[in-house]
Amino acid sequence: MKHGILLVNDGVPAEDSPEALRRYAETILGTDLFTEGLGIVNTGMFKKITIPAKAKAWRNHFFPGDRDVVGEYRATAESLRSKLSAYLAASSRKDCAVAMGFRCGSPSLGDAATRLKEEKCDSILIVPLHPLYFKPLVDPLLADARLAIEQAADAHWSPRVKELLSFCEAPGFAKTLADRIMKDWRPKSVSRLLLLMPSQPRLLSDSDNAFAKQVEHLKTQLEKLLNLGYERIHVAYVSDFDNSKWTGPFAEKTLMGWIGGAVKDVRTANPVFCAADPLGEYDAGFKIGEFFVANSAGKRPEYRFVPSFGDDDGFVKVLGGAIAKAL
Repeated sequence: MKHGILLVNDGVPAEDSPEALRRYAETILGTDLFTEGLGIVNTGMFKKITIPAKAKAWRNHFFPGDRDVVGEYRATAESLRSKLSAYLAASSRKDCAVAMGFRCGSPSLGDAATRLKEEKCDSILIVPLHPLYFKPLVDPLLADARLAIEQAADAHWSPRVKELLSFCEAPGFAKTLADRIMKDWRPKSVSRLLLLMPSQPRLLSDSDNAFAKQVEHLKTQLEKLLNLGYERIHVAYVSDFDNSKWTGPFAEKTLMGWIGGAVKDVRTANPVFCAADPLGEYDAGFKIGEFFVANSAGKRPEYRFVPSFGDDDGFVKVLGGAIAKAL
């Protein structure tokens, strides 16, 4: 039996054009997370706004001057796919083929499904590159990936499909994140760690509180690994596309309390795949730095954003182990 591993993520706009940005916006804003009932921009509202004006922030995010963020994103994705393929080949006795697919941009989910079809995979494991299972973000990825597989299927190819919903509790995941946080940083009692998570606390009303439990588990593990103290690790729930403030009241109040006080240095982390992802270094990480500058007339904490996982070898090992266990 040959196993297909389909790595999926939202991706980036295909190009710097109103049409590509519109497709990206409609794809991202079309998730259950961004619904009118929550007072957040939804797809219907977005269609009524001039795309170039509304998309200015996204254009600057993905096409900032001479920097090729889109190229970096794709290159990082391909490197992760290649390393993961090599890891599974060396550590697993199972025959595996690894493909990467995005909801936006290239390679598409359809391209990835076709690749696994050409590899004659008997089964496919869909793996969203979101370590924690946050239903409004992960479920659309899973649904689109399943649809791409169904559309590629025919009388000669109809693979069994499974899903790996999360891997934040996989052995070594918290340690890998802690190692990235601790690089060039020796936290003390005057230090703070800010963990960024998607959405707002009001969305944590899922019946089994799965997301809230995963966040708490990760925070508890980091407390032990960093020896920083539970009260010095804060979680902020962020909605990047909120029409009003990009962080919830808790986060802003907390950040303001760290300015001009006893807090000397701040590290912010979000376990995302790529720096260009929402809540990544280019977006939320940059905005937090701007926040400290804009709200501090004098001395402010030293601030750094922990780099995303990307194709980190430790991350590859953790993800590979979780995949091998799920096969």
